[in-house]
Amino acid sequence: MDQAEEAYRSKGGNKIGTTSRGIGPAYSDSRSRKGLLVGDLNFTDFEQKEKELTELHMDILNMYKNECDFDMDEDKIKEAREKWLLTLEELKKLNICDLSFLIQKRLSEGKNILAEGAQAVMLDIDFGDYPNVTSSNTLPANVCLGLGVPHTMIRNVYGVIKAYTTKVGGGTFPSRISDLAVEKLFQDAGHEFGATTGRPRMCGWLDLFALRYAIGLSGANKIFINKADICPAENIEVVTGYEINGKILEEFPLRLNEVTGVKTEKLAGWGEANFGINDKEKATPELVTYLNYIKDKLSDLDVEIISVGTGPDRENSINW
Repeated sequence: MDQAEEAYRSKGGNKIGTTSRGIGPAYSDSRSRKGLLVGDLNFTDFEQKEKELTELHMDILNMYKNECDFDMDEDKIKEAREKWLLTLEELKKLNICDLSFLIQKRLSEGKNILAEGAQAVMLDIDFGDYPNVTSSNTLPANVCLGLGVPHTMIRNVYGVIKAYTTKVGGGTFPSRISDLAVEKLFQDAGHEFGATTGRPRMCGWLDLFALRYAIGLSGANKIFINKADICPAENIEVVTGYEINGKILEEFPLRLNEVTGVKTEKLAGWGEANFGINDKEKATPELVTYLNYIKDKLSDLDVEIISVGTGPDRENSINW
């Protein structure tokens, strides 16, 4: 379904760079009230519901096949469905329960619950760079809806960022490094290739304008900065603002493709000298300056940097 819709969008040059994992179609089924629930596995009408939905999807795929350059391999679809049905048999062996009841029970017992988001604020369906977004709300507020717990239960929101910015997929990237050779250095040093697609991630400078927007939306009060060991450039830049036709923006734009320029400030890079360190005293002066610079730029927000990542292993971090 994803691939068919992307092929149709490409007719008008509107590809969004989907990962083709069925996320969008699944949400579409859910919002149109015809999707399958995990809990449906416990009911006898599941087989009939699945059969009807499969037939509907096949009709839609045939429509796309007739409208655009989409190669539909029915044998592959049949094979994928058979594998999926086998996976459902494994799911049935699990304890399928009311998650909200379970979590609320644990909270009442004084237990801690950590909810982890898979995607960034700027991919949020409502507040991201629409339509170059994912199919759901990625903000911490949606955790409460997804888990079925009241928002008053949230005590801390931990924001995780990189020391530089990356992007994969369609849409505008205001802070992208303009020198492609330097961008390639960051891609290689940071192993910046999509986890799902394997596509090279575009790399850019830290975007403080977008970061402030994300903190405001998410309510993050504590920040982890990862990949502080990755800095293959002698000098770096930080994006501090956006411009549209020479006008400096005060608020985040509805459409990033309207942005015509960015304001930047330059700092010194630090190479590979900070790889693997876990002691603040061992950090290079350039990295310390960079982190203090970020702290100063966020000083009017109720947020603190609590940890800095310096490598891929758990112990490669500095309590800041």
